[in-house]
Amino acid sequence: MAGIFKQYDVRGVYPSELDEKQAERIGNEFGRMTRAKEIALAGDSRLSTPVLKKAFAKGATRAGCNIIDVGIVPTPFLYFAVAHYKRDAGAMITASHNPPEYNGVKLCRKGAECLTYESGIREIEERVRGEDFRAKRKGIVSKQDVLRDYTDWVVGKTKAKKKLVVVVDCGNGVCGAYAPEILRKAGCIVSELYCEPDGSFPNHAPDPTKDENVEELARLCKGHNADLGIAFDGDGDRVVFLDDRQRVLRGDETLAIFAKDALPLNPAAKVVFDVKSSRALPEVIRRYRGMPIMNRVGHSYTHERLLQENALLAGEVSGHFYFAENHGYDDGIFAALKMCELVSRKGLLSSLLDSLPEHHATPEIRVPCPSDKVNAAIESVKSAAKRDGFKMITLDGVRVEAPEWWGLVRASNTEPLITMRMEGSTKHALEEARRFFGNALETRGIFL
Repeated sequence: MAGIFKQYDVRGVYPSELDEKQAERIGNEFGRMTRAKEIALAGDSRLSTPVLKKAFAKGATRAGCNIIDVGIVPTPFLYFAVAHYKRDAGAMITASHNPPEYNGVKLCRKGAECLTYESGIREIEERVRGEDFRAKRKGIVSKQDVLRDYTDWVVGKTKAKKKLVVVVDCGNGVCGAYAPEILRKAGCIVSELYCEPDGSFPNHAPDPTKDENVEELARLCKGHNADLGIAFDGDGDRVVFLDDRQRVLRGDETLAIFAKDALPLNPAAKVVFDVKSSRALPEVIRRYRGMPIMNRVGHSYTHERLLQENALLAGEVSGHFYFAENHGYDDGIFAALKMCELVSRKGLLSSLLDSLPEHHATPEIRVPCPSDKVNAAIESVKSAAKRDGFKMITLDGVRVEAPEWWGLVRASNTEPLITMRMEGSTKHALEEARRFFGNALETRGIFL
């Protein structure tokens, strides 16, 4: 099964890389490893999810675990079923925003803390080729509908001051069956786009961080004169917002707006953000007397760091947002409700966006790079930074800090790529960053 065990989850093409037999073994080893009395189990709307979910349950019950089947629901429902009811563990059958032929498994312990490769996925990878674990007592499968409790929880924590007009694009992901109605219960006037769950994703990939996937949402927002647009990924743990001028907010911009609103009531609170984030974000956090904490990329690592630091908020450029008041896990639906509440109190989202410090940044740049050359590419950037006397941050790849610009190069955790982002205080400074990274990577035969 080499290749399907990733940094934050298990993920591969069904059935050539991940099939029912493998899902059953993963369920069995996860049950053995956690010794969980109860495992909450859910899945997204991908076509292969029902069979993989059934196979996972078969393996886990053989390990003596009782399975609480939460159904075909967004990932935040699964996290809620673990954290809110204080269960031992959880598993979500999903491949998030990947193409339709993919599927996978996200695994979490108590408190909905997701496993990383270091904290458990490696152990499962090493043991799945061995013999099955059979407990003396086989577990049973029961069902639980968490929709009402989840809705009451998230809506109860948000108090919109007025009705907002919103357009929601679920990309035919599993959120379509739930998010629009939850937003209506919170007082929003909702128009729907691609909210019919369809695991073939016939309209666009369920990845709202790519601009081409929110173009139709932007047009619909303009036509409805919407206060904001809301786009979810395939399993609902990420969300991207469009303002009332149909501009797409990056995740670090969204987190800055959340932090600016929350910190005055929580002085000295900590806010965790990923190494891809703009310099504007820690500027805002410090301005409002918070403590910025930079972290490596990845939802498992971000949630873990939020808990370690007892932080108030966390977020990633990719659209994961974490609130301590919501058990600390990433939840796109809860983040959407919080944004609606914030806009209803503070006014236009465009004004909130325009109030942030101005920097000139690239989107995330993804450059094909064979896996065996990734480290050499990163080392070439480190060497150039050392030569020029620039500060380096090596939490995740290398982030080079120059006086007027910064840039990041890191290995993708899911594909044979390096991912990059650069930012300058001016357009000229951004071009300087491009030249620095371009020249450093060219020495390894990589061209931007």
